[in-house]
Amino acid sequence: MVLFLNRYKNIFSQNLIADIFANLFSYGKSTFKKDFSNKNYSKVVERIREKDEYKNFARIFENIIQIVFENKDNYKGIGNGEVFELLPNNLKDFKDLWIIQKNIIEEKEIKNCEVLEKFLNKEEIDDIISKNFKLEKIITLKSFHYQFCLYASHFFQIDYEKFIKSFFNKKNNDVCKENLLKFFFKSSYCNVSNYDDYKRNIRNIINQKNIMKYSTFRNYFNGIEGEGNKKLLYLIYYALYLYLDFLEFLKKEFEIDKDIFCKFIKEIKRRN
Repeated sequence: MVLFLNRYKNIFSQNLIADIFANLFSYGKSTFKKDFSNKNYSKVVERIREKDEYKNFARIFENIIQIVFENKDNYKGIGNGEVFELLPNNLKDFKDLWIIQKNIIEEKEIKNCEVLEKFLNKEEIDDIISKNFKLEKIITLKSFHYQFCLYASHFFQIDYEKFIKSFFNKKNNDVCKENLLKFFFKSSYCNVSNYDDYKRNIRNIINQKNIMKYSTFRNYFNGIEGEGNKKLLYLIYYALYLYLDFLEFLKKEFEIDKDIFCKFIKEIKRRN
């Protein structure tokens, strides 16, 4: 959770959130940007509530967005954890995981580990409780995967883990040994221009010198096809890009070798 927020805090700006909301809630981007500039969060909530399926999201948005923006420069990006008190019950796991993480940082006893049973095996849970951290690398990958899918499933109202598994299952068994972003950009729905500056930009994104903005993503991925809201579909695939980008970031940050990473991918593909 900490690493995810730190890596992407510069792209999840008010400008990008306004862009996302404009695609989701049938208002112009400039309307949301004006609301944010005026700190008129209640008006944003009112606009979101017009969409019946997002009433729950609207209910928690106003307080959460203020806390996140006020604390965006501290290492947690979540203040003292008060943001978790506002989450609905189906996102309560974020709070439980944050408490475990906080106890690890502050070298306190680790307890109330029921949430860990949802994505870790007994050996991995024992490794955390005993504070051996010999399995830190595989635990880090699984923890990120679980949290990302939990949030994305709630936000997009789909089974996001199933969507990710579908992506991995379409690839060959060696996908874990390759750069995941390279696989992503080779997909049939990606339309990379022949212009050299586009190719250079893609190389920089694959090598993680840059993080691809949503507006750039729309230019490269105009071949995405599917049923339902086309704008929402682009956001779902943009989230997949962020997911893969962060996995590659974790591989470098924690020096995760291919054997551990392949074990992680295989377990994800087998999950029920």
